[in-house]
Amino acid sequence: MRPPGRLADMLLEVSDAVFNRLRGSPLDPILPEEDGRFPVATAAVVAVGAALVVGYLGFKAPGPQNDPAIDRWYDRLKKPKATPPDIVFGLAWPIIEGCLAFAAYRLLTKPSDVWRNRSLGVLAVNLTSIPTFSKVFFGKRDLRGAEADVVARFFGAWSFVAAAWNADRPAALAGLPLALWISFANWLMADILRRNDPAAREALKPDAAAR
Repeated sequence: MRPPGRLADMLLEVSDAVFNRLRGSPLDPILPEEDGRFPVATAAVVAVGAALVVGYLGFKAPGPQNDPAIDRWYDRLKKPKATPPDIVFGLAWPIIEGCLAFAAYRLLTKPSDVWRNRSLGVLAVNLTSIPTFSKVFFGKRDLRGAEADVVARFFGAWSFVAAAWNADRPAALAGLPLALWISFANWLMADILRRNDPAAREALKPDAAAR
């Protein structure tokens, strides 16, 4: 997997090329200004639209909410007592996605510079990666793959907070709910893996290290 920063730079290069091709077209009024700022209406539509699309893809991804077989499998997993009830997951993600939409709006209406552009690119990577966990964990029932996915998203979430802190503090603060949630998910997923994966349980036995 590419580091979030490098993938973000690639996304920005592609978007710049598209915008340059559209200059002078009927779409010009809604394109970024010369200093990189998006018109307010465009920024709002892009930010909210991206969050809605991600939320829809997350809802439609494999999960207990839309597959009784997955629901039964998830119920049978051994989980720590700190595992939130399903309703908490259902409430948390719309809040997180709303915060990310606010962060995107703030950044899109700022003049272009290194940190603002990097923040937008990393934010795009974070948004597009949100539905992947459900596909790996619930769809494939791959505990190790899900753990790897959460670790990658941990670095992506905190990379956004760090980059945005240099570009727009409110945007960085809006990224904290995702970063904190993914930090908790890292611990939770590691514990679920330890409790349910035979190889992980064996590796964690006191006498395993001595072999």
